[in-house]
Amino acid sequence: MLVDLELRLLHKDQKRKVNIELVASLGTFQEALLLCKSISMLEDTVIAERMGMTLEEFVAIWSGDGYFPMNKLIDYMKICENIIPLLWLALKCGYNLKALESEMEQELRLLQGEIDERQQELNALREDIFGGLIERLRAEGSKEADRVAQLIDEVKRELGK
Repeated sequence: MLVDLELRLLHKDQKRKVNIELVASLGTFQEALLLCKSISMLEDTVIAERMGMTLEEFVAIWSGDGYFPMNKLIDYMKICENIIPLLWLALKCGYNLKALESEMEQELRLLQGEIDERQQELNALREDIFGGLIERLRAEGSKEADRVAQLIDEVKRELGK
């Protein structure tokens, strides 16, 4: 599930888009990597540093003296803010990419999670307040403790609606 989440987030992070025909016209994966880098408008030093590589290691990839570290591909696309290499791979394999969920659906899911969390906190707080009040009234020997407990139950039912 972590991979799905990363891909969803990566798709959402794609701030720099490119024409799909241009991506399809690229002949090699290295060309897709280079276009990804070019569109980012970032200096090689910045990308290399963010990928945890030396500039020499990074430059060697493009000169043919080194290899692109495939375990850093997702990091590379996040840094460059586009998914051109992923698009290229999908197109070359005869697939078209479609987001797993729209940006609005993702935001709605995250907001619903926050709402649920706040509701649980509110319910716990209500229980602490109301339960504590009844206990205190009973400890004080109040004759009205049972009546207050009944009123609190009615309020709980109303708040639960």
